[in-house]
Amino acid sequence: MEQQLTAEVIFERARKYLLRIPDSVEGQQGHNALFRAAAILTNGFALNDADALMLLKEYNVSKCAPPWSDKDLERKVRDAGKKNGRKPRGHLLGSDQRYLAPLRSTPEPPAPVVQAVVATLKDLPELPEAPEIKPNPELTITDFLHACFGHDESIQIETPASLTKDMKARPMGKGTVRTSNEWNNLVGADTILDGGPAGSFIRINPVLNEEGKDSSVQHHRHVLLEWDTDSKVEQLERILRSKLPVSAIVDSGGKSIHAWVKVNAASREEYDARVLLVYELFKDCPPDKQNKNPSRFTRLPFAHRGDNVQSLIDINCGLKSWDEWTAWKATQDDAVIKAFNLRKDPSTEYFDLDAMLAFDPKDDKTVLIGAERRWICKGYPFQIVGFSGTGKSSLAVHLAVNWALGKSPFGLKPVRALRILMVQAENDFGDASEGLKGAAVKLIQSERVTLKENLIFVRQSSKVGFEFVEYLGQMVKKHNIDLIIADPLLAYANFDIAMQEPTSAFLRGPGGVQEMLQKTGAALLYMHHTTKPKSADDLDAMTSQQLAYLGAGCAEWVNFARDSGYLFRTHKNASDGRAVYRFGFSKRQSRSGLKSEHSPDKPCYHLNLCHATDGSVRWEEAPPEMDDYKPHSSPAKGSTSRPLSL
Repeated sequence: MEQQLTAEVIFERARKYLLRIPDSVEGQQGHNALFRAAAILTNGFALNDADALMLLKEYNVSKCAPPWSDKDLERKVRDAGKKNGRKPRGHLLGSDQRYLAPLRSTPEPPAPVVQAVVATLKDLPELPEAPEIKPNPELTITDFLHACFGHDESIQIETPASLTKDMKARPMGKGTVRTSNEWNNLVGADTILDGGPAGSFIRINPVLNEEGKDSSVQHHRHVLLEWDTDSKVEQLERILRSKLPVSAIVDSGGKSIHAWVKVNAASREEYDARVLLVYELFKDCPPDKQNKNPSRFTRLPFAHRGDNVQSLIDINCGLKSWDEWTAWKATQDDAVIKAFNLRKDPSTEYFDLDAMLAFDPKDDKTVLIGAERRWICKGYPFQIVGFSGTGKSSLAVHLAVNWALGKSPFGLKPVRALRILMVQAENDFGDASEGLKGAAVKLIQSERVTLKENLIFVRQSSKVGFEFVEYLGQMVKKHNIDLIIADPLLAYANFDIAMQEPTSAFLRGPGGVQEMLQKTGAALLYMHHTTKPKSADDLDAMTSQQLAYLGAGCAEWVNFARDSGYLFRTHKNASDGRAVYRFGFSKRQSRSGLKSEHSPDKPCYHLNLCHATDGSVRWEEAPPEMDDYKPHSSPAKGSTSRPLSL
């Protein structure tokens, strides 16, 4: 039994057969030529519709002028497959294969498509100013012919006597063929060069004969670039920015600019490959795809098109040769590849300049606290620094309870009720309970229900370093957290916090705090210890910027934070004898929204706070009247002399 033909062999035979049949050319019974090609594939080679369509698309690119749409090709394949030919299906396969049913190819699963990273027009340098659309008065038709053709090369020109029946300005015949020198000698003598109602047309490449087919092209020198959309200025700007070697730029006398791109291909195969490179450059603003074939007609400069003139804007533009252009293009591709590789790095975030200029700070959806001035946003940290025993932990709980209810403690207003993860290491259950009860003492029942939904309170005392960071990320995802409060963060640092390198790695490096915050979108408030205690007088005399660096360790701890708060004992007492503490922020103090209940309409850069008078672990604003601190004075009735160290 004779071995059957493989699909690959049949495809190759079909391709060679299509090369021998006439082109499908508009105005030259192109419909019939296309149908014949489809019939050869479906009937002659017994291909199924999918395989026939694949090969007909190849024929469309190489032998159709203008190319047909995909819908037209699909329809031709269907119609040809339904029609019974005079010869049996498969008759072009050979005498032993003539009665085969349509072959169904079984190609291997296609490999994943890897999109090449190349520069397109948007990646190329802008022009210093927009170009003008005007003819060059110093150029003549002789200059045009010499720029595009050799003296003895044959040129085909067509000047229709009228518009088409549907009033289109298109070629209606094959045109006349003469050498470049012959056409040049006929300037002013032959009306073909003068134009008419539809204008005059010229094929973009030298020809061997008058047939007007792609096979009639002598040298595959030019490909035509043309857009039917956007303004002429935009079209010309694209051509000039591309630096493509262009023999001539012509104003069509209508709505488009035509560029003769010099590809100088040695064969049709090389021509098609270079045309693809040209069109790929403009994939962001695709040119008219019907102009890819080498026998394409385009507008002849200096000819009239009705009342307009098809004018010559310039000749010999861009780089000098195709090789020079491809070398330049390679440098542009390299730059794009480098930028692409950077974009693949998740640590690099590119900001779009147009989006930045259009940004509305009042409509920033990333803000969590301080919406009016964008104080604390998703994915960013801030800190509060204080000495041991001042009550940092109770302040953290006070803030957490209020923010979880959508309230504004001391004017620090959240955009809504936040979901908060309170992670602490130093307080036991009793200590934590006292702080929570104090902050929640005035809540009504419905608020307690909301608090239970929005505040997650945990103690984590075993995970440190990057393991702790990973744990935080997991907890954020599990509980849909908006804000993490870590008290204190140093309890989870398993390195010398005075050393810059390990600190930066923990806060900013791969797998560190910043990466976790950016990935999850949560914000982080970390409570931070100070270094060696300073006197109240020293602290009172410090500026807010100096107070930012109270924290222990290297400067990275404060530099990393979007804002840095402070809490310390002043040298003042309230009029009732309670100790007064200063609470404020150093880096973005005007953005925080911090307000005093005693003067809510005035800017406030810090507040004076006291522990509650009822003995609960709770913070409240100090009364405006204060006295100098007297260490041995007795506390006022109802106050507590024990410091609140939570």
